[in-house]
Amino acid sequence: FLIFVADSVAQFTVIQEGTITTSLGGSVRLPCSRSDGSVAAGNHPTWVYQAPGSVHKGVVSSNGNNNHNIKPPGISDRLTGSITGGSAVLSIINLQAADDGNYYCFLWTGGACTVLKTDTQ
Repeated sequence: FLIFVADSVAQFTVIQEGTITTSLGGSVRLPCSRSDGSVAAGNHPTWVYQAPGSVHKGVVSSNGNNNHNIKPPGISDRLTGSITGGSAVLSIINLQAADDGNYYCFLWTGGACTVLKTDTQ
């Protein structure tokens, strides 16, 4: 007999707010939550940015319990990721025209780093 046991991966919906409008030079906080509870350090929140008409690029990931930010080269210090009040938050200060676009939150599930559904409503 051959018995195969597959690891189960928790599934949840990643929830983000819809459109946020703000002013140049201002700041914004983009929250990201889970449908089944709080975002934890083990979810390693990762933020991906897409400028209008461009490809996606990673901008910041949070690593571990200390909200340590990991960024690719060339990503401004104006962008920071954190976990606050059970949500992942991307903060952008001194907003510039180049910050316009879509920001997507990815959460590690423990077995695979996959977004099963993003709800922006």
